[in-house]
Amino acid sequence: DIESWATNELTINWNAPLAWVAAFLADQNDGSVFRPGSCEVTYVKHGDWGSGFTSQVTIKNTGTKPIDGWKLQWSFHSGQQIELSWLADLTQQGATVTAVGKSYNDRIEPGGTVTFGFNGTGGVGANPAPELFVLNGQVCS
Repeated sequence: DIESWATNELTINWNAPLAWVAAFLADQNDGSVFRPGSCEVTYVKHGDWGSGFTSQVTIKNTGTKPIDGWKLQWSFHSGQQIELSWLADLTQQGATVTAVGKSYNDRIEPGGTVTFGFNGTGGVGANPAPELFVLNGQVCS
């Protein structure tokens, strides 16, 4: 029927982005409400000499429970590569970097911090700092 909007809706595709975002958010944190984790990450570049850089990362537990065993992930978007790390084990697959605590610093008490560092090679063009950090599956502020 030409006059039936229920069967002849022309703009149904306009709802596709909304459906995708709703599904993405529902998949986060086992379908519960999406909230930032109980952590804060500080990323500081101490040196940048064009072909390489040195950075330090500090994780702060802003929650009320200890973090036992931590894994922090972030992505580089300009082709940076990790070369050498200290106070954490770092691996990189494509743009995604994963840092895992050592046996002597894998517990972060409430209000406590853990710091580690690394040297990396510069990517193409600018060498921006990562903006999104995920600690044990939770987004940090």
